[in-house]
This record gives sequence, structure tokens and C-alpha cells, in this order.
Amino acid sequence: RIKHNEYVVIEPNHPYVAGDEVLICTTDGQCMIKTFIWLRDGQYRFDSINDDFDPLYLFEEDVERIHYVGAIAKPSRYSP
Repeated sequence: RIKHNEYVVIEPNHPYVAGDEVLICTTDGQCMIKTFIWLRDGQYRFDSINDDFDPLYLFEEDVERIHYVGAIAKPSRYSP
């Protein structure tokens, strides 16, 4: 869904709900775009945008930050 050279617009102060795409950064340094499904009993569930991957379950303490993905922009939209 996100193609090479496209830009992901992150909105750090925007709330997110189930079904929203989010940027997740973990305490071990990984960052990825996933679909937020739920937070329950101290554990998150995220689904991959790519259906070839299984759901990702992370404990709250393993997540450094989560930010809302506001848009995916084409390379032509970027002008330095």
C-alpha cells in the first residue's frame, strides 16, 4: 500500500481508534506502519497492511510510541 518514494504524513497529537493506520516504534528500535486493532489488558494488537503477515501482539512496555498516520503522499507532492 505504501510504495517506494512515497511519504507518510504522521500526526503525533491526533488520537487514533480501532481501524486507524499508525506508526509504531518499539523499545528495540523497530518502526513500522500497522493498523491499530485494540489495547486490552496491557497488550496491543496490530494488523499488517499486507495480508501476508500475521497480526502483531505487543505489550505496552514494549511500545515506545504510536502516532496516527494522516496521509500517504506521492513523491510529486514533496517540494523542498
